[in-house]
Amino acid sequence: MGIDRQTESQSSQEAASIIELGGVIKSFDVSKGYGVIGPDNGMPDILLSVACLRRGGFEVAYEGARVVVEVLQCSRGLQAFRVSPWMNRRRFQHR
Repeated sequence: MGIDRQTESQSSQEAASIIELGGVIKSFDVSKGYGVIGPDNGMPDILLSVACLRRGGFEVAYEGARVVVEVLQCSRGLQAFRVSPWMNRRRFQHR
C-alpha cells in the first residue's frame, strides 16, 4: 500500500507541473531516438523522445514541423510529455 500511495502522490505532482507550449521541431535523430523542440516563447529547448512520439501515435518527427507540446520540468531540463500537430491545437485550449 505504501508504494501505491507514493505513486499516486508522484503522479499528481507531475500532472500539476505540465505546461503546454507551441513550438517547432528543430531536429530529430531517429538513430538516437530523440530530438529537440524550440518553443515559441523563448524558453530553453525541449527534449523530444521517441517514446513521447509513440505515446501520441507517431513514428517520425519532421524538422520544421509546428507542434503543440505538453512539457514536464525534469532534473535535466524540459522534456516533452505529449506532442500533437499544430492543426489540432484547439483540442488543448478547452482543457
